[in-house]
Amino acid sequence: MKKLLFFLALIATLMNACDYTDHKLKIKNSSGSNGYFIIYDSSSLNAYPNKVLNLDNNFILDGSTKKMSLFNQSWEEYVKNSSFGGLIVFVIHEDTVARQSKNSIIKNKMYSKHFFSLKELERKNWLVVIH
Repeated sequence: MKKLLFFLALIATLMNACDYTDHKLKIKNSSGSNGYFIIYDSSSLNAYPNKVLNLDNNFILDGSTKKMSLFNQSWEEYVKNSSFGGLIVFVIHEDTVARQSKNSIIKNKMYSKHFFSLKELERKNWLVVIH
């Protein structure tokens, strides 16, 4: 009996120790050029933390699809709890990043912004296509 209780407690501990990761969201770049994307809960990048664009993991080739990971909550929760009730994706073309400073990109709004509602994301099976 003690072994069974120990085993059940061990399983419960291990299950709680595992972080939940949601990989449901996918971004497809159909814009005609390579670019970078940022998912950010704001209407502009002006309030982006420290105005430092970390683009290292956000590069996407034209015609490719990238699976997005969200840790410790689902994408549904993220969208439901967002300030605008949806998912906002900012896109910056590769040539813009090569020619401009990150501060200039933010200050001059050298990016496009795409909004997706929860219903739209569900209808599209969480595939966001950037044109």
